[in-house]
Parts: sequence; structure tokens; C-alpha cells
Amino acid sequence: MKIENIKDVNEADYKVYATNNYGLFKFNAENREVSPKRVEAIKQSIESVGDIRNPIIVNEKFEIMDGQGRFTVLKNAGMPIEFIVEPGIGADEFRALNMRQTNWTVKDFIHSYSKTKKDYERFSKTMSEFPMFSVAVIYAITEGLFCTGGGVWCSNTIREGELKFSKQQQIETNETMNYVKNYVDISKIIGGSRSLLYCCIGWIYKKKLCDNKRLLSMIQKHFNRIPPVARKEETLKAISDVYNLNLKTGRVYLNETLDRDKFSRNKIESEEK
Repeated sequence: MKIENIKDVNEADYKVYATNNYGLFKFNAENREVSPKRVEAIKQSIESVGDIRNPIIVNEKFEIMDGQGRFTVLKNAGMPIEFIVEPGIGADEFRALNMRQTNWTVKDFIHSYSKTKKDYERFSKTMSEFPMFSVAVIYAITEGLFCTGGGVWCSNTIREGELKFSKQQQIETNETMNYVKNYVDISKIIGGSRSLLYCCIGWIYKKKLCDNKRLLSMIQKHFNRIPPVARKEETLKAISDVYNLNLKTGRVYLNETLDRDKFSRNKIESEEK
């Protein structure tokens, strides 16, 4: 095979070291947590095909910037650690390295930023209190938005360090999530997008649009009247119909409230332009 257009790399610029002195290395608190699932996957890969040369990257303090999982597996197996030293790199660099890759999840970025940014620290604590909800759901409920799952639409804000989550937002979001978690089991029976149902319930609760105790009670009794969740307008109408059963006064029309809310937002945005 003919190899063309390949640049020679000077060994002095790319020196790979090896050691069994595991005590040399440190984990950086701002790096992502080492996932047991990832460690097991790396272990199985090494057992299957051997340790294909893939050095970890450390800075001059021997903090591991890339390769925490590989380091953990090799250390546990008593195997030598191959590494490259890149002086001067730190949290900003390893976050940037993973910004457009699939290596880091949104949760990894939250964990990393939470070591230096209070907004992320507060958001991380809320996530820990409500592990049954995705990052996208918590973010959407905080912002009064609706999501159907994925959360791609909020990931850039989080990945780029732009998340805003004040103390007051944390208090309000935690209170809302405490209420929304009452619907977790019901959501499994109703079907469709559970994330969207949580957002609908969170929106209703935060806006104080009805008697929330009655809402929970009625949905628990008549959940079969709510079709699988697909669109917020249809879901809010179904929730309204359930809430209004046997009510002569105090009836609610949540889908109409949503329309008025959207109209108000659009009007404000137009005036600001």
C-alpha cells in the first residue's frame, strides 16, 4: 500500500510514556464522572482484542484530561498506563474537546460545570433530587416550555456553559417537580410522550390555573379519558375535560389559556423588536 501526504511527527513533540505507578495520576473534579457501564465496556473490549495502543492524555499536574475510563480498567488489571503529557490544558480544553462529540452527555457537562458555576451546581442538585425526570424535562418546566423527549434543543445552552438557574428558579422548579412526580405512574398507563405530559402538568401547576389537588385526584380516577400524549393542545384539552367532570362552576379551558399565553408572548416579542 502506498502512503502519501502523511506528515512525519517528531517524537519529541509526541512522546508516549508508560508506567505502572498509578499514584502519579489524578482525576480532575471538573471532568465527567467515570461511568461503571463505560468501564465495563472498555474492559470487555480489552479482553476481546487486547489493549490497542490508545494513550491517555494528562496535563503537567498528571490530571487525566482524556481517558479516565481506560486508566481505571488498566489500573484494575495491573497493566501499564501509556500517556501523553499536554502542559497547560484543563477543564476548558476537555469540555471543548467533547463539545461536538458524542463522548460526553449533557449530564457530563452539567457535572463538569457544577464545580465552578453556581447555576449548574443548583441544577445538578435538582437533578439529583428528581432522578425520574430527564434533563430536558427539568429544563423545560423551569422555562415554562414543552418538550417531547430528546432535549437536543436545550443541550447547546448547557454544553456551552450558558445555563441560568437562579436560587428562586431552583425553589420554584423543585416545588413544581415535587407535584409533577405524582404523575409518573399514571403517565406509564396513559402512554405516548411522558415528557410532554410532565411539561403540561408542570405548566398548569406553575401558572396556578386550577385546583391542583382536584386535578391530581380526577386524573387518577379518570386517566382512561386521556389519550396517549402526542400534542400539547390535545393533551391540555383532555386534561381540562377530566378536570371539569361534574363541575358547574370553576371550569377550566387549558388549551385556550395556552393560546392566549402564546398570543401574549408573540405580542411582547413583536413590541420588543
